[in-house]
Amino acid sequence: MVVLEGAGRFLGVSHLKEMNSMSGHTFPQRFQRLYSKPLLFFILIVLSFSVPVMASSLSVVDHFLRVPKVYLRKVEIGPHSIFYTNDRQCLLNLKTDNCLRGPPTLVRVDLRNQYISISVEDHIGEFTIWKTRSGQDFIGISVLNPHSDGSISKFILLKYLNGRYDDITSSVVVPEAILKRYFLLSIENSSISQRMFKGFAYRLPRAGTTIAICALLDKDYDGFPESSLLLMHIRWSGDGFLPAQPVF
Repeated sequence: MVVLEGAGRFLGVSHLKEMNSMSGHTFPQRFQRLYSKPLLFFILIVLSFSVPVMASSLSVVDHFLRVPKVYLRKVEIGPHSIFYTNDRQCLLNLKTDNCLRGPPTLVRVDLRNQYISISVEDHIGEFTIWKTRSGQDFIGISVLNPHSDGSISKFILLKYLNGRYDDITSSVVVPEAILKRYFLLSIENSSISQRMFKGFAYRLPRAGTTIAICALLDKDYDGFPESSLLLMHIRWSGDGFLPAQPVF
């Protein structure tokens, strides 16, 4: 709440009449009636200022347990679930025998950086949050499966405010045609060929706040040692994300 210094002093009708006579201008009757009621006028001034929204106190673990399953289902790839499970608390406790069927699962919870990662063999999931000064939380979820026969990477961005999650992914993702153009520009005069390209991925930050957009490469092709090529950054402004910018 904004407190106005000196707000307890108001002009009465007699003051308005005196000002009318001095200035030659006439204040409308409705303003004279309003100024004659100091308490009402003070209330209207206070209400004219926006009340600041309290920052969310939810942590990355809180959001991990609360995000609706419909959003987690959107990022799943392949037969082994990463986030889409009926017992997310079990995952956080590393009791994988009761949570997921299949290969062993490795879960990392980094509370300092508000970051969670879940790995099942080469299948990797990332979950992180950004907090705004205005009380909103942004939640990023990504899944990468380089050995998938179909899509090898999926990403979703949610906004949380007052108990509601909204999908705002379309506000930050870059059209694939633009990513392909930047990929071709980045491999000019290099040993990387187009045949090594497997797909694009949005990698979430464990440290820092910037989302990285990468081109995933077949690291086994011709013995090339790298598995990804950084193309663009999506930077955090403190209240939201800035448009993606190329790194070259």
